[in-house]
Order: sequence, then C-alpha cells, then structure tokens
Amino acid sequence: MAQQEVDDAHGKDLAAESQVEADKSSQETAQSQLELARAKRQHDQVLFDYAKITAPFSGVVTERYANFGTLMQAGTSSRTQAMPLVRLSEDGTFRLVIPVPESYVRYIHVGDPVAVRIPSLNENYPGKVARFSVDVREDTRTMHTEVDIPNSGGHLIAGLYAEATITLEHKASALAVPLQAVSHHGSSTSVYVVNGNRIEERPVNLGIQNENEAEVVSGLKDGDTVIVSDRASLKPGQEVRPQAVELMQYKASKEE
Repeated sequence: MAQQEVDDAHGKDLAAESQVEADKSSQETAQSQLELARAKRQHDQVLFDYAKITAPFSGVVTERYANFGTLMQAGTSSRTQAMPLVRLSEDGTFRLVIPVPESYVRYIHVGDPVAVRIPSLNENYPGKVARFSVDVREDTRTMHTEVDIPNSGGHLIAGLYAEATITLEHKASALAVPLQAVSHHGSSTSVYVVNGNRIEERPVNLGIQNENEAEVVSGLKDGDTVIVSDRASLKPGQEVRPQAVELMQYKASKEE
C-alpha cells in the first residue's frame, strides 16, 4: 500500500474524530438549552399557579369578600392585614362547644355519648365528647368541652342553636328525691323526713342532679317519707299527717 493512501486514511480518521467532537459539543449545547427551557417552564408554571386558589380542605363557600375585578393584597406575610377572598366552611362534621359546670367535670370522658337536638330543625343527632380542656375557667367555673356531630346528610347549618344532653353517669337503681325537698345551708344539704308522724331534719349527701331530681348518696333509705311542700312553715319535731303525692319518686333510673 502506498504511503499516500495511508496518509489519506489517517486524515479522514482525524476529520471524523473532529466531527464527533463537534457533534458532542452541539449535543451539550442543546442539552443546556433544554435545561434552560425546563427552568423557564417551571418558573412560568409557578406564576401561573398564582392564578389558582386552592383550599386547604374541602368545604362550602359561605361568604365572599371580593367581587370580580377587585384588587387583592397579597397575603404572603403574617403581619399583613390583607382582606380575605372567601370564607370556607367544612360541613362534614360540626363541633358543639359546651361549658360543663365544675361539679360535673369528674364525670366527663372522651367518647361519652351526647344527645343533640336542634330546635329550629326539629331533629335529633347523636354526638360524642371529642375533647375537653381539663381546665376550669376561673370566671365561669366551667370546663370547655367539645362534642363532634357527624353531618353526612348535610342538614346541619353552622350557627344554629342546639340543646345537648350529656350522660354523666348511669345507675339502674338510684335513690332520688325531688329538688323541692332539698334545703341548702351553705355547703350542707338536708331534707325533712316524717318519722312517726313527726318531722325530722336529716342531713343528706347528694350526687347527680337534673332539672327535677337529685340523687341521694347517703342520709336516706328506700321508703323514707320526705316532705316536698310548705316546708317554710314547718319545723323539726312538729307533728304532721303526711299525704303521698305523685311528685315523690324514691327509686329512679338516674340519667342526665
């Protein structure tokens, strides 16, 4: 083979290598332009996302604060007084806040059933104690208690007044007296009992109370005759002739 043919082949090989290097450089340039285009697309997507308002949870818009064309201030800072656009309400579950009196705090437990009635809707709903503050407020002497009410049917409306009945404790056979029979003397309580046709004042310890009755923990036994009327004109030791009335219920299923 002639030397010139060898030199020609070697020259073509160098030219091919040079072309490969040029193609690699073009590929790197194209890759760089692609990355630049992707960065620009991401930047434009971020700006475009500002045109969408995404709620943090699913719900219903209950109030609108701005109309079409209103200039809205950016709410990107926690110190800004920017006007909100809409008000969103999650109506799948409603929360009922109940101030439980101090004397009933010890009966409250998470998961306790609560019977809720909405007078304006004339409907009843089951609820449960979801949480409570474990702290009694000094001004009201009540404990903040929250009850969750499912609203799968969507009939409940936020802001309605509700009546709630919490089962504090249940006893199948509790000794109870009408509230009219109980006398309060400071921190102590007593009732008038007819013993041998004479009035006897007997101190009692009370348990759970409702709007009509009070549970007697100690001081009375089943069958005692308790005076419920005209107690202001009576005094211990006075002789009387008792008459039974339907208001008196010695044994009752205590539920409040």
